[in-house]
Amino acid sequence: AVLERLMAGVGERKRKAVEELWRSLQDFFHLGRHERGEPAALTHADTEMALICATALLGYLAKAK
Repeated sequence: AVLERLMAGVGERKRKAVEELWRSLQDFFHLGRHERGEPAALTHADTEMALICATALLGYLAKAK
């Protein structure tokens, strides 16, 4: 719902692609806490990558309106 509001007027294909990025990033963040099955050992580099991706995505969405 947040993405739909922020990306109102953006083409469906583009909005769906951003939704997939958002979902993938959430899944990555959950690897360290909620992963079912074999635990994932996240490194400092993994954390940096996730934070940079999140910052870039949120920065992009902030400029969407």
